[in-house]
Amino acid sequence: MTSEMFADGDEIALSSETLAWQRSALALTGEIDDSTVDSARRGRFASSQILAERFTKPPEPDVTWRDHQVGPYGVLVRECRPPEAAGPHAAYVYLHGGAFWHGAVNERVNESLVSERTARTGAISFVVDYRLAPEFGCPAAIEDTLAVLEWLHQAAGALDVDPGRVLLGGISAGANIAAATTNRLGRSPLLAGLLLEVPAIDLRAEGTWDDRFAAVNGLNTPDEMKHLYSSDGDPADPDLSPLLAPSVAGFPATHVVTAEYDPWRRGGELLAGRLRAADVRVTATRHIGALHGSVGLTARDPIAAAWQDDVCAAIGRLARSIKDSG
Repeated sequence: MTSEMFADGDEIALSSETLAWQRSALALTGEIDDSTVDSARRGRFASSQILAERFTKPPEPDVTWRDHQVGPYGVLVRECRPPEAAGPHAAYVYLHGGAFWHGAVNERVNESLVSERTARTGAISFVVDYRLAPEFGCPAAIEDTLAVLEWLHQAAGALDVDPGRVLLGGISAGANIAAATTNRLGRSPLLAGLLLEVPAIDLRAEGTWDDRFAAVNGLNTPDEMKHLYSSDGDPADPDLSPLLAPSVAGFPATHVVTAEYDPWRRGGELLAGRLRAADVRVTATRHIGALHGSVGLTARDPIAAAWQDDVCAAIGRLARSIKDSG
C-alpha cells in the first residue's frame, strides 16, 4: 500500500492504483446530470465505460455470447459460454450491482468479470438484466431472478446445463437480490450454491452500514437505496434486508466476499456468521485494502486479480462439491 486517505479520522491505506481509480470515479460521478433517473442512469453507464477502459481488462475473446428473453416480462439474459468443452456444465447466474436503479448487463466491467469467470471455470454464465427501480420496485428484481432460475431448470437440456449445479451470484445490490431470492426459495432444487460479493443486505438507516467508509466509496446510502427500491416498504422486511430473515438454515453452500474499506462489510460478515451458526456450509473472504468496487481494477491492481481468483475458485469449488456429493 503506497497511499493513504482518511475516513472520519480513521486512516486507511490504499494502493496507488486504487487511489487513482477512486479519484477518477468520484470526479466522473460529480459530472453526472442527476436531474432525472434516466439522465443519471445514462451518466452512470458512460462513467462506468470510461473507468473500465482505463482500469478493467478487456472481455475474454474466446467466449460466446447469446441473448435470451426470459419470464413473463421478457427480461434479457445474456448467456456467456466457455470455449468448447464437454457438458453438461454448471450454471452461474450473475446479478450486477447498481443500487437497484442503475447498472446493465452490457457494461464493459460486467462483460469483463463474467467472461473471465466463464473462461476460467468452465461454467456457463447467465447475466440477468433485471428490472430496475424506481419504475419497478421490490420485489420485481427478485421475481425476475426466480423466473430465470425456473427457466434454467426447464431448458437445462437445450442449454447444456446440469440442473443440479446452478449457482446464483450477485455483487452489491445484485447480492441483495440474490440473498432475498434465496430466502424466498429456502431449500430448493432450483439452487445449489450462492456467491455474494460485497453484499448490500441491510437497508436499515441504523443497521450495519459503516459510515466511516462512505465518502471514500461514493455509494448511495442504505436509506437512499431503500427509498428508490421500495419507498413505502419496511427496511426490516427480508425482501429488502435479507440479513434480517428469521432463518437462513435453508441456504445452499455459500461463499461471501467482503472488502476491507466497504461500508457494507459488516453486514456480509454477519451473514456469514449466521450461516455458520445454522450449519450451512459457508466460506468467506475479506479482501484487504479493497474498496466496494475494487474488483473492477483487473487491468491495474493485484487486489482485483486476487478478488477474481477468489470468485473463480469459489465457483469451481461449489460446482465440484455439488457434483461429487451427487
